[in-house]
Amino acid sequence: MVGRSGTPDPEPSLLTVLPGPFVVEAGRPVLIAPPGMESLRVRRVVVAWKDTLEARRAVLHSLPFLERSDQILLVGVGPAGDGEGLDDVAAYLSRHGQAVTPHRLGSDDAGAGEAILGFVVRQDADLLVMGAYGHSRMREWMFGGVTRDVLQNTPVCCLMSN
Repeated sequence: MVGRSGTPDPEPSLLTVLPGPFVVEAGRPVLIAPPGMESLRVRRVVVAWKDTLEARRAVLHSLPFLERSDQILLVGVGPAGDGEGLDDVAAYLSRHGQAVTPHRLGSDDAGAGEAILGFVVRQDADLLVMGAYGHSRMREWMFGGVTRDVLQNTPVCCLMSN
């Protein structure tokens, strides 16, 4: 578990662990918490889906949280709502006994992080689950990306896997 470190947050100290590099180097799923978070409920969980290895790992690593949730909202983002594999993941998660509702949000790559975080807020979610750094770190650094947007701005805890 590591704290979020984004532009609206207090200035990091010398002992601050930056979540971006930590997610890449940990070799394990990482739970990122926004400032002021005192407890974690998993009543309503949003799973951000893109058919990548990182997203598959995130789903697998989040099963202990998902199995305790009341509702799972599975969301794909992209020009066509990134529906590739969305129904398959919904069926997989349903086999774990949870209520799963797939959602498709239209957005371009530049707005995907904002679309996911907006969905999280509108749904009053407790936890966001997603894969991290599907692109190279250099590309993320130069052009931004969903991982960076979420790491800097998530209003809820976020479980990321790389």
